[in-house]
This record gives sequence, structure tokens and C-alpha cells, in this order.
Amino acid sequence: MPLKLPRQYLSLFVGFLFLSLYFWLGYDGITFSDDVYYLLTGKKFWEGIPISDDYHFSSRFGAYVFSGFFSHLFGLNDHLAALASLFSYLISFYLLWRLSKQNTYQWWFTGFFITHIYFLHFLPKVYPDSLLVLWVIVVPLTAIYRNKSPFWMALAMGLAFIIGFSTKETMVLLLPFPIILFFHDLVHKRPIAFYLWFGIWSVVLLSLYFGFFHWKFGNVFYRLEMVNEGHYISEYTYHDKGMGAIFSRLTYIPFFAFVERAYWPWLVLAIPGLWMAFKSQKPILFEFALTVGCLVLGFWFMTSTLDFYNPIYLNPRHLIVLIGPLSVLIAMGVSDWMSNKIWINWLSILFILGAAIALWLHDFKMSGYLLAFGLAVFFLKTTKQKTVAIAILLLLPVLASIRHQGQIKNYNHFIKAFNETILNNENENLILINNFVYLSKDILLPELEIAKKKLVALENIDRVKTEKPDEFELFVYKYYLHAYPSEQEDIKAFEDWAKTQNYLIVDEKEDQWILSRRYKIN
Repeated sequence: MPLKLPRQYLSLFVGFLFLSLYFWLGYDGITFSDDVYYLLTGKKFWEGIPISDDYHFSSRFGAYVFSGFFSHLFGLNDHLAALASLFSYLISFYLLWRLSKQNTYQWWFTGFFITHIYFLHFLPKVYPDSLLVLWVIVVPLTAIYRNKSPFWMALAMGLAFIIGFSTKETMVLLLPFPIILFFHDLVHKRPIAFYLWFGIWSVVLLSLYFGFFHWKFGNVFYRLEMVNEGHYISEYTYHDKGMGAIFSRLTYIPFFAFVERAYWPWLVLAIPGLWMAFKSQKPILFEFALTVGCLVLGFWFMTSTLDFYNPIYLNPRHLIVLIGPLSVLIAMGVSDWMSNKIWINWLSILFILGAAIALWLHDFKMSGYLLAFGLAVFFLKTTKQKTVAIAILLLLPVLASIRHQGQIKNYNHFIKAFNETILNNENENLILINNFVYLSKDILLPELEIAKKKLVALENIDRVKTEKPDEFELFVYKYYLHAYPSEQEDIKAFEDWAKTQNYLIVDEKEDQWILSRRYKIN
């Protein structure tokens, strides 16, 4: 007799299946960036190799311990290491799904939790933000049950803060949460046992946390100093660019970021839930509304350093921790944004505003997408029509993003071509490669130590100039045009140098993603 899934668990099954399928089908390789550090550091940790560098990422234990565990089990494989991210998403999804037994809530929550493109993009990757998704939602979850089990909920919240901060500093954005909640309960004359236990556990856990750094580095504030010193000047900093840049960042740039990075529909549709939460102060709604409030205000005004005020860059990856809490508010406020005419009018205006912002930014696809969302909310009359339209609008970008990443990156093709170039290098020629590929060589070629010695980053061609070999090779991954366009300058500088030194191209292979050449001196 075939097993029949109870109807009330169908949305849970769909969510688990969708996230798991995206983990495998949406995989598009490493990002050639911070994930390389986390992968290698996690491997070292589980091999018992001391992590002794003074890079502030080295103290993000939560960012590499869990992924490193899977690397330890299965070998250095970036996709399998990202199982840590998958489990973070699945556990978060389950914990939030079970907040309400109402079928309507569960389906709408599922739909919005599993379909945000940036949220999904980092599902099959090793990044602290993916793991922080879980620790962020633990805070409001424990607050919901604070009066039923104050001792254990206080411990759980304390651990969430410590582990979360040890994963990524973004966790500090939630520090106002227990403070605001305490005064809220105090005003309403509710039990405060939870806060007494939270204070006790905080002292114990912080003593252990800071005590570790004192024991390891002889400095109680070592971690905080590393974070503060981790600030650096870049195109994404504002303090170094004057008050005008800071003013722009604190006024309209956040709106641009929310629109460009597809957070606008989630923020807009969560507004009725937010309103209801602060008006009625209903349990669950209130805790998640407070979570969203702390995170949004933190992202908006938080500084990246204590030495001076520099608002943090609104990287779309940093914002993925909003998706869980926003999805709860959207699902719990569905009756308002589906049926309440006043809300429908206001939300439609906000969608049109988002479409106008996208149009101003020349993002015509996003403008059309937000306009379609607004039209669906405003013009479609029945619940069934709106449900179908919104389901399509949520799924289309997910499918399109998988296809888009495949077109611009084609990671599997790159890996195959790169390995063929390395293994066919019978003459042991030097091979010039993209800077970002060179920085990732220990992930791309974990077992080929000798071959890696022949690789040269394009920004460091002095070795080629010094050795001036009769023959060498060039391997360019064209993904740099999308992710690292500044590397075009290094490629041009190399080509100009090769011409002046009378090197001729004796063999060339090129397609949409790869350029491979062999040079020989004339």
C-alpha cells in the first residue's frame, strides 16, 4: 500500500523538496571570493592545524567549523561543504513553518521563504550569511516561549547570539531586541524571569567567549579589535567620500538596494503584518516584527568601524537573513494584503514606486516585475487568481536565475577546460590565469601541488618577465567580465607586454566562457 502524505504536511514536503532540489540543480560553483577562505580554513580546523592568522575572518568560527565538518567527511568539495548551508535553511524553514497550524499560513510562508533569488543563490555556497539565517530566527523563536520555559529559552537565545556573532558580526544588529522586549514586558507587567536568566546566561557565555580570546591571544578584546581593524577603503565605503556620500547612503541608496536586489516585494507585503504586530502586539507577530525592525534599522544605520562613522555597504548577501522573518509576517498578514481594499491600494502604490525606482536605475526587467506584482495585487479580484499570479511571479525569477548563472558562468565547463589545460601541460610551461582563479587554486586543484607551482596570476607577471621562457600559456575565464571587470586592465597590460617581447600566439582556443592561448617567442 503506497504511503500517503497527510495534507497538513504537504507544504512542508514541498519546501524541503524545493530547497533540496535547488541545492543540487542551482549549484554554480564557488564565488572565487570569501568562500575560498572559509573552505580552506574549515579543512585546516578539522585536520587539527592551528588557525593562527590575524585575518578577522579567522575568528568567525561558525562560518567554517560546520562546513569544514563536511569537508572532513567527504574531502575538499565546495558543494558538499555547503551541506551546512542546506541544513541551516531546512531547519530554519521547519521551525518557522510550524509556528502556525493554519494551512493558509503554511503555504504562503513556504512560497515566500523558498523563492527569493539571493536567498537561494547562497544556499549551495559556503558563506556565513547562509548559516546566520538560522541563528537570527532562533532569537524571536525563543522569545515567543520566554514565559513558558524562561530558563531554557534564555540559554537558547544566549547561545544564538554567541554562535551567531562567532559566525558573522551582523548578529549585533539584533542586540536591541531583548532590551526592547524587556521594557515592553515591563510596561505591560509581564513576568521577567526570562530576562533574569538571560542576564545570567549572557554573563556566563560572554565570560567564556572573551576568556577564550584572553587565553588564546592574551587580549580579552582581541576579536572586537580585529573586527574594527578589518575596515578598509573601497568603492563601497562612504566615510572617505565625504558627507554627500554618507547622506546618500542614509537616505535613498537603501531604497535602491532593496529594489535592485528583489527585496522590495517581501518588504512591501510584510507591511500589513508589521502594522498588525505593533497595533495588536500579538505573540509571534510582535516578536518577528521586532526582529525585522532591528535588522532593517541596523542595516540602514550601522557603522562598519568604531573609529568613525561609516555606514555598512548594503550587500544583497548580508540582507538574506531578512527573508525568514519577512516571510512569517507576509504569511500572517495575507488576509490584509489579499482582501483589504485600503491595504491593497497602499501596497499597489508602493509596488508602482518600486517599479519607478527600477526604471530610474535603468533596470527595466525589475521595473516590469514589480509593476506586474502591483497589478496582480490591485486588479485581480479573487483569491485564486491572486494566488496563481503571485506563485508564477515568485517562481519565474528562480528559474530564470538558474539559467542566467549557467549562461554567464558555466562553471562545469570552466572546471573541465581548466583541468585539461593543467593536465595537458606536458612541457611544464608557466600558465598565466585570472587573479581570482589563482586565489582559488587550492580549491580548484586540491591534489595537484606540483601543477599549482606553474600557475601565475595575471597581476603578477614579473615571474614571466624574469624567467622570459621560450613558451608559456594563457588561460582566461571570461566570468571576470561579470564578476571582476577590473581584471581587463591586467589582461591588456599582459597582451601589450607580450607584443613588445615578440611573443607569437601559436595555438588558440576560444568560446563564450574560455580563452586559452599558447605563446612562443619569435
